[in-house]
Amino acid sequence: MDGNGARPFWLTLPGILTGLAALITAMGGLIGTLYAAGVLGDGGDGPTQTPTPIVVALTPTPTATLAPTTQPTVIPTSTATFTPTITPEPPESPFSGLWTNVDPNTDDITRIEISPVEAQLSVHVWGACTPTECDWGAVQGTPSGSTLSVSWDQGFVLRTMTLTLTVDGELEVKTVSVYVDDRPRRETTELFRSR
Repeated sequence: MDGNGARPFWLTLPGILTGLAALITAMGGLIGTLYAAGVLGDGGDGPTQTPTPIVVALTPTPTATLAPTTQPTVIPTSTATFTPTITPEPPESPFSGLWTNVDPNTDDITRIEISPVEAQLSVHVWGACTPTECDWGAVQGTPSGSTLSVSWDQGFVLRTMTLTLTVDGELEVKTVSVYVDDRPRRETTELFRSR
């Protein structure tokens, strides 16, 4: 006991149970190790299993450095076939990349990230909101030539976006917004440059 009248941990019931658990765990590990090493185990009552030998051949290798004079050669006793599964990367598209609005003060779409996903393209859009951008999320679409169409159902509005690659290397984005309330249909056209 210390000066406070409290008993040391190892003399309490939780301390004794903790010590017993550690002792049982250690004994189990020791017994398992002895079985694995062959010290304990098969008393000759059942069939014995002969371990498969691994053959190591040492061949001399002349060298002028302080490296070892022999290299081990491992000869496997069985063969295994390994066939890797290779998933091809989706082909790049001229739409792929991060596109930013040419108007840094836009009150509409600020940036678009397009990336290939299998045979389609994933279109991730952010809009101008305060204090941070609004994340519209990503939808998938299939390009047709130099045009790609995608739609978002945001609950209060259905937005259909047509993205077209221009001859100048810019991305023209036409967005049609149809609201579920009495607001009028809204159409915008914006230009984006690849970063």
